[in-house]
Amino acid sequence: KQQYAKLNSDDNTNKNDWLSALSNLLKTSILVAAAGREFGMLSPDEQLNLLREAEDHSLPILKVSDTFDEYVWRSFQDQALDLYNNMGIVEKKQGSLHEAVMYFRKALEIKSNDGHALVQLASIDRNDGKDDILSNVNELDPEYVSALFDGYSSRFESELVDVLHYRGHILVYDALKSALQKLEKSTSSIQQVVDLG
Repeated sequence: KQQYAKLNSDDNTNKNDWLSALSNLLKTSILVAAAGREFGMLSPDEQLNLLREAEDHSLPILKVSDTFDEYVWRSFQDQALDLYNNMGIVEKKQGSLHEAVMYFRKALEIKSNDGHALVQLASIDRNDGKDDILSNVNELDPEYVSALFDGYSSRFESELVDVLHYRGHILVYDALKSALQKLEKSTSSIQQVVDLG
């Protein structure tokens, strides 16, 4: 915040430096809100206040893209996209679905094929005919899909078994053991079953 405030008050600041500082402000606000959400350190209202403050700084900038370096502008857009997706998640978790939809739609205004916003909109079943945008989606942004799977890989097995109660590997083990017993063969050779599903 201090870096952004300093650059914002200086009339001699390079506009790309200023936008980079604003991107850093957005990134920091998003990280603090997400960490607060994950570790229960910030209430949903505190998270939203933090994210709305960052949004207040960024709204005027979203309308003047042609005056910035392309790389700096894309970095800013990525942060604004994450900002709106995070605001949508907080609202969704609070049950404020109308507000959540509004933020996910703002994300789609920045990047029309953003997988996160599209998946979140699809998960909010409103059936009011306003989500025609979803009926035209044939595939998700490959970067989103890759990031989703990469982020999920470290906890895949625990989610699959503990949360979703997947039992395929146990059923295969029990079936093999039963078949061997019917053939009067030893089951001691079955130590482990790998499900390649």
